[in-house]
Amino acid sequence: MTQSAEPGSTPTGPADPAPSLTPELMRRLEHAVCSVGAFGEVRLIILKGRVRFIEILRSESVGRRVEAREFLE
Repeated sequence: MTQSAEPGSTPTGPADPAPSLTPELMRRLEHAVCSVGAFGEVRLIILKGRVRFIEILRSESVGRRVEAREFLE
């Protein structure tokens, strides 16, 4: 038997309230998003209701040059 989770909850319980984003954090996030390229990822690590880390993953094509718009089509 499977249990369905309610929106905004995790398997262990209700989700923490969304953390507030300060202007400084917004600037850092924008810089991270601009630096990852077409195929990268930016993740926020939230602990105890606070943004504690920003993870940045950069990906590059090793074959022929692939444009982001081509990838999304």
